[in-house]
Amino acid sequence: MTYEPINLGQKFSTFADHWAPRVVAEMNDYQFKLVKLQGEFVWHSHADTDETFIVVDGEITIEFRDGSVKLAAEEMFVVRKDVEHRPVATGECQVLVVEPRGVVNTGKAGGNLRRQMMCGSRRIWIYDRGLMKIESQRPGSQSSILNSNGLREFRPLSFHVRVYINQDCLSVRV
Repeated sequence: MTYEPINLGQKFSTFADHWAPRVVAEMNDYQFKLVKLQGEFVWHSHADTDETFIVVDGEITIEFRDGSVKLAAEEMFVVRKDVEHRPVATGECQVLVVEPRGVVNTGKAGGNLRRQMMCGSRRIWIYDRGLMKIESQRPGSQSSILNSNGLREFRPLSFHVRVYINQDCLSVRV
């Protein structure tokens, strides 16, 4: 067995989009998600779980209907379940979020920032050197494609993609 630490700086360097969490580890039913924040998020709450924010770099303000808390690098805060909140970052902020597997980042609020560490209905994992694993959220889920003979094939929605970043261009190979 190989024992390797997870380098958060290296993981953050593999993506640039904001408000799009990426899973880097799991512990029991909890996921550790890296997310880059900038601007205002939507007001939302999580009915079934607390949400932990650990600031790795930058600053974030978590607004509540009756106040706010400001966090800087190396600080953390736990938002209790059912508490409506809105993260705001005036500059780019790198955060490690800890919450149970399957939690949607906007709770029930929805909107165009709704993500569940997902690409479609699949979880996105970040591995070393830009290798990402995208897994189906539902066991046994399948997608259909047309093969080279024009026949429809069904494949499990669990596959790996390799992400290549060239200047400002992002290409994906499956």
